Amino acid sequence: MNPLCHIASLVAFHHAQGAAELDAVVARQAGLSLALRAEGRSVLLHEAEEQVALTDLLAELQALPGVLGVHLVYHHAEPLNDLLREVEA
Repeated sequence: MNPLCHIASLVAFHHAQGAAELDAVVARQAGLSLALRAEGRSVLLHEAEEQVALTDLLAELQALPGVLGVHLVYHHAEPLNDLLREVEA
């Protein structure tokens, strides 16, 4: 069986306290990274093998103190083997 790789981008709107809370989640969550932060907004990137990891992450982030909302901007799922295969020029 060829596992899928789920790639997603999220935008979180937050107060200053929410930024610190988001940073704590990024530090402990595998596959989650902070791509950009500016004036109460953070762009997060997430990779996981199962879609449920993404839905669980959305719920966790939205429940953080100081986070006003989290929106899924992009989601793509593709077989992991296809992503790892070299592309011939």
